[in-house]
Amino acid sequence: MLLLSIVASSLALVGVHQFVSLANHLNATSNYSSYSISVAVLADSEIGNVSQLSSVTAPTQMREYQKLLDDIKTSQNKDLKVEDSSSYLAAYKSLLAGETKAIVFE
Repeated sequence: MLLLSIVASSLALVGVHQFVSLANHLNATSNYSSYSISVAVLADSEIGNVSQLSSVTAPTQMREYQKLLDDIKTSQNKDLKVEDSSSYLAAYKSLLAGETKAIVFE
């Protein structure tokens, strides 16, 4: 009886070891990517959440913002329109002038 429980425990330990090895292998070969893109509004703006926006302004050279827009569409159920700007500085100036309510930047 003791020998049988030792064999069963050994088999269970080998099984756990194989599972951990498989999980480590999957983790090592996984492809993970993230992005860091923000939506900015003026400090005294009444906007408190992206769901209150209908559009954002982004520089034309910045095409990575599509990931952010997809995330907003999924999480907030909001489809934002993107107004192109020639540069980050131009987008910032339009924010200060009140021509846009929010800008997107990296």
